Amino acid sequence: MNDFEQNSNDQPPSQSVERLVTKGKSVLDLCIERNKLLCVKGFIDCQIERGGDYVRVVEQMVGYIDTELQTATDRHRRKLLTELQGYAAQQLQSSPEIPV
Repeated sequence: MNDFEQNSNDQPPSQSVERLVTKGKSVLDLCIERNKLLCVKGFIDCQIERGGDYVRVVEQMVGYIDTELQTATDRHRRKLLTELQGYAAQQLQSSPEIPV
């Protein structure tokens, strides 16, 4: 099985989850730099829709956003990160995979 094949439970292998987290962080950084959050929101929505282990990608991105918020000094960057943090939390909360 290569890093991108799914296992028998239709869940991604852990290496694929880690690569998706890395990709999500890169998309987040680029979108914040360009002041466009729609791509990150789309990425979050896509992972939530896939469900299962893909939700872990969003959970780890929320952790990354939290870390970035702690060190961000630029007011505009903090605003964008805060917006994304709220959006991701809302999507996770409304996900049927996550107990509320």
